[in-house]
Amino acid sequence: MKSKNYEDIQHRRDGDKEKIAQWTNAIADAQSELEMLRARWKQLTDEEKRLNGDNSRLWEELTKARNDLDEETLGRIDFQNQVQTLMEELEFLRRVHEQEVKELQALLAQAPADTREFFKNELALAIRDIKDEYDYIAQQGRQDMESFYKLKVSYLNNIKC
Repeated sequence: MKSKNYEDIQHRRDGDKEKIAQWTNAIADAQSELEMLRARWKQLTDEEKRLNGDNSRLWEELTKARNDLDEETLGRIDFQNQVQTLMEELEFLRRVHEQEVKELQALLAQAPADTREFFKNELALAIRDIKDEYDYIAQQGRQDMESFYKLKVSYLNNIKC
């Protein structure tokens, strides 16, 4: 009976040793996994800090780009208003010019024939010169506005890239 108890105890002791070995292995595996998770946690924390820094930098760039866009939009509107004003002024001057031409033609009609012919040629040359000058001024204004607009669009496109 003693030997059966002894064998039974020996068998349980061997079973306990196996369980201790299993639990020791399980603890070692859990510690390895814990170390691996801690290393991964540190990587993720570092990446989070980097991404937060990138996010802050990108928000600053976005804010700056929005401010630049607002400034450029206001500038474009201002220049469009200037163009509109210049076009209206040009139209007004054209009408005034036409009225002056009509008045001069009326005066020429009352003048003697030889004087009328002289002033008719002079008037035609003066009208042509004035028209050329206004056309040149309008063309220069248009080219300046187009150049400025293209420059600003190019600048904004470069900022986006």
